[in-house]
Amino acid sequence: MLLGLLVPPQFKGLGIGLIAIFNILPTLGNGLYLLVLVINIANTVEYQQWLTGERHEGILLSVRPLMTKIGMAVGQLSGMLIFQLTGTLALTQKIAKIERLAASNQLAPILKQQMITNILQNGTGARVTGLLICWTLVPLFGIVGITWLADHHLTIDEKRYDSIRDALETTRYQSS
Repeated sequence: MLLGLLVPPQFKGLGIGLIAIFNILPTLGNGLYLLVLVINIANTVEYQQWLTGERHEGILLSVRPLMTKIGMAVGQLSGMLIFQLTGTLALTQKIAKIERLAASNQLAPILKQQMITNILQNGTGARVTGLLICWTLVPLFGIVGITWLADHHLTIDEKRYDSIRDALETTRYQSS
């Protein structure tokens, strides 16, 4: 019943499937991004060895978790801003106040349910649509931005990586 109140009228026929799709899209993009990131770290280790003659996997590999944590912090900040901008935070604070009153026996359970239902019926349509758009478009813009950066500024493509690896193999063979 509560899920029906949260889905905007224009999406009523799609329900939980639509929510699942909107949740899968950013998750899929994030997984693909992390896969490309790990591949590029391996390329960077080889490139550094080719360029300097030294190999420092530990330093390069420790940067990835640090950047992941920074990215997660930015994601949390973005989520908070999206909740604030869509008015969802104010809505949930109203519901929390009603829940606190009911928990302290200052509000009858039936009245609590009616008040929460009234808040959800009168204030969720545009908010949910805004949340769905933000949860999909914000990660999509990030994915498109990272893809553009990789296409335009990544200096190690597969052809260059193969030549670097061949040069390293030649160097290793000559030093043995």
